[in-house]
Amino acid sequence: MSSEARPPIPLVVGVTGHRDLVPAELPMLRARVEELFDYLESQFPDLPLAALSALAEGADRLVARVALERRIPLTAVLPLAAEDYEQDFGSESSLREFRELVAAADVIELADTTEGEAFVSGPERDERYAAAGAFIATHCQVLVALWDGNTPGKRGGTAEIVNYRVTGRGPEAAAGQIRPEDLLGDNENDLVYHVACSRQQSPGQPGPGLRAGQVNWLTDDPGEPRTAELPAHYRDIFEHMQAFNRDWIAHRESIRCNTFSLLEGRKFPPSIRKVDEIFGIADCLANLYQLRVTYSLRTLYSLAALMGLAFVLYSDLYPARPMLWLFLVLFAAGVYVHRQAERGQWHRRYLDYRAL
Repeated sequence: MSSEARPPIPLVVGVTGHRDLVPAELPMLRARVEELFDYLESQFPDLPLAALSALAEGADRLVARVALERRIPLTAVLPLAAEDYEQDFGSESSLREFRELVAAADVIELADTTEGEAFVSGPERDERYAAAGAFIATHCQVLVALWDGNTPGKRGGTAEIVNYRVTGRGPEAAAGQIRPEDLLGDNENDLVYHVACSRQQSPGQPGPGLRAGQVNWLTDDPGEPRTAELPAHYRDIFEHMQAFNRDWIAHRESIRCNTFSLLEGRKFPPSIRKVDEIFGIADCLANLYQLRVTYSLRTLYSLAALMGLAFVLYSDLYPARPMLWLFLVLFAAGVYVHRQAERGQWHRRYLDYRAL
């Protein structure tokens, strides 16, 4: 799909996981990741996939490789400047693989080191890794976790990132602390695709009740925190995202001709220009569905008035069968208009796009 034809809203898949995956399990883990991509592409064909990875050894690179082989755009989220990050990769083959992946990806460096600054190590380095994991967990719709299910509590480790994704709280948060998103509604960014796996260091085996290769969806739903199928409310969210893209596809020419920019021709970074582009699309679509809602309401009110007139004529002035048929035809026309508006979800789309 060319960049011009690519719909504006992607379905972003992030990854967290162990570095020391067991080599014998790699084909199976790769198959599970491919199954996820197959599922998302088949269920939501108008949501183009995108991938986020920190490109550490193990899980990060496995998912990144699968994404690139499927021509899914990859963004590398590096906890350090690339030159410093490379010092974590001991072997020449690992370093070469990292550079190949970086060359094929868009790169975000979350922390930079100035010339002459000491090499970061110890707790400060762990904090930077934790920041990269939290960034990926925050900026994706699906977080793939190649995780043994154990919770050793290592700073910036897989267990901490999964917990942050599901609960929205970092390790320093108090148990009763209210998160900013809780002031508005339920957490709708907690979805984890958990692939249970073994690892080379102790304890080695997956946690209690898990087996290598087992797949589940994790959320913070207290009733069903672990499910075999994609939770229904997430399916609805992805369907609404897909509907936005489909509307863009259907009305692309009209949007192109009627969209205006808030940037007024000034130069801004690509990320700001992307937000401006999506704002313009949402504004145009909101106007489109506002008109449809307005016309449907006017039509229904007009039909109701004509139905009243037909009924009065039939009952008081002109009690002939044609008036009765006219009343029924007007009623049928009103039902048709109402069902068209309901089927097209015009009012819901108008409110969604205006809010967006």
